[in-house]
Amino acid sequence: VRLGDPESVIRLIIVEGESPKADRNAAVFEYEILGTNISRDLPSGTDIELLFQIDKSEIITLDVYIPLSGDQFRKEQSRAVFRDPRPDVLMRRIGEEKSAVQELADVARLNVP
Repeated sequence: VRLGDPESVIRLIIVEGESPKADRNAAVFEYEILGTNISRDLPSGTDIELLFQIDKSEIITLDVYIPLSGDQFRKEQSRAVFRDPRPDVLMRRIGEEKSAVQELADVARLNVP
């Protein structure tokens, strides 16, 4: 992630579900840290420490610490936000699912004798 670059982003998605594959479970929390919010460049593979909590009223709190830069972030959000997602989020998820289906179809065609 490049310092000051609004296009450079760390995307954190917390999912809930039974599948061992994250993309097959439901997102319950999303958070983005932009390059404009960090204090120095972060190379690929930089360690990030996360503390995720959910209380009885389903308020999700995510604390993020980046040891390399010392940057700290906190986001709180009601879990209900993901029960009724915004249309743009739904459209993105639909696009992701269509891409996943297409990839599976392509693999299946390659494996047919």
